[in-house]
Amino acid sequence: MGEFQLYKYTPTMAGAIIYGVTFIILLGYNIFIICQSLSKVNLHTGGLRSYNKKDESLLSLSQNQVSCFKKQILPMFIPMMIGILMEAVGYFARASSHGNKQLLTPYIIQSILLLIAPSFIAATIYMIFGRMMRHLNASDYSIIKFKYQTTFFVIGDVFSFFVQSAGGGMMSQSGNQDLGPKIVIAGLIIQLIFLFFFILSEIKFTYLINKIPTTASYGSTKTSTMGIFQRNWNNLNATLIITSILIVVRCIVRVVEFGQGFDGFIISHEAFIYLLDGLLMIMVSSLLICVRPESVMLELMNHE
Repeated sequence: MGEFQLYKYTPTMAGAIIYGVTFIILLGYNIFIICQSLSKVNLHTGGLRSYNKKDESLLSLSQNQVSCFKKQILPMFIPMMIGILMEAVGYFARASSHGNKQLLTPYIIQSILLLIAPSFIAATIYMIFGRMMRHLNASDYSIIKFKYQTTFFVIGDVFSFFVQSAGGGMMSQSGNQDLGPKIVIAGLIIQLIFLFFFILSEIKFTYLINKIPTTASYGSTKTSTMGIFQRNWNNLNATLIITSILIVVRCIVRVVEFGQGFDGFIISHEAFIYLLDGLLMIMVSSLLICVRPESVMLELMNHE
């Protein structure tokens, strides 16, 4: 077994389990609120009207909008849930390495899953942004042609995912200690480039939607609900920017880590994987879940 397969420390079991359980809780809560929203939409489809004020976003949805929510909006969250699950499995694999840090299988699992999981979460961020712009009738505010925007970012994300996966797989093979990290770095740089363009697109959109608001961005003409509607989609937009920046920070740290090599400072100190990778991804996942993008999408559809 080559040196590249070994930890430079004994992985902590407690920390890995805490992080793994945290991601499982986040995944479970995300599934719960998605199912809750789907249940409300199904009640709406069935003609039931026993809603409280929090459910007003459902009252005027057409059948086409209900179908769009089920077939186009809810599936956007699948990549994020896969990414969160990967994070959980990755940290549980680290926990299993505590007793024997020379075991290759847990090392490969945690190394690859923790490396590529953010790509799945980023894919959901890209799709939410594209859908939000569509419902706000702000397609002219895109940095690239709007009909290609989501596809552009998602394809770039998928490409970086495959490059990182290939590099991560090569690092577990004897004789590829030098080539594997270089390929991983290339994949991370690709991800950073697309994140950079995404943040630029977000900045342009945010500037223009505030300077020249679209009619859809005002929402309902009722003053009692208009302010809430505007606050909700603005909070979602701000969350997309913040989470993108957090992923950028995480990617930069990983680029530096692999650039330093297997004897580098970052890879030799376990604190970095927790504080500048795992913790950042917990923050990203928590923010995306707490802002309730699926509920904001329902409000946007209701005010179209």
